[in-house]
Amino acid sequence: MGARLDGIKGLTAALENMTPEVERQVSMGVKQAGEELRADIIKRYNRGPASGRTYQKYSPRRTHKASAPGQAPMTDTGRLANGTRTKNAGRLAVEVYNLVRYASVLEYGSRLIRPRPAWVPATEKMRTRFYKIIEHYLKRAMK
Repeated sequence: MGARLDGIKGLTAALENMTPEVERQVSMGVKQAGEELRADIIKRYNRGPASGRTYQKYSPRRTHKASAPGQAPMTDTGRLANGTRTKNAGRLAVEVYNLVRYASVLEYGSRLIRPRPAWVPATEKMRTRFYKIIEHYLKRAMK
């Protein structure tokens, strides 16, 4: 499962005619946006709320308080949070992804469980923040 934050198409085209310093600064902004997205997703996994049912789990044995449908999945072993990573995905792109196979099932649901979104709300929140981050780095490049 993953999300990809790309530089705006028009910005990418415009950068072809700009200085290497402008491109470097925008690239740093895209990377920062990816790291902030990752941090927000992890925060959603770690903070809950978990207002679903409580039951016993095994391996390791523990009591688990599940998230209700519509809430971000609540972690109890840290696998979802620890599996959330970022990587450079090109000149002006960063990829945020999760190594845990069931992350996408929790996010989007299945025929057996309803969605427990963390990625979609975090990405929507980042959409408005992304432009502010890029604007900040462009101003730095123009100094």
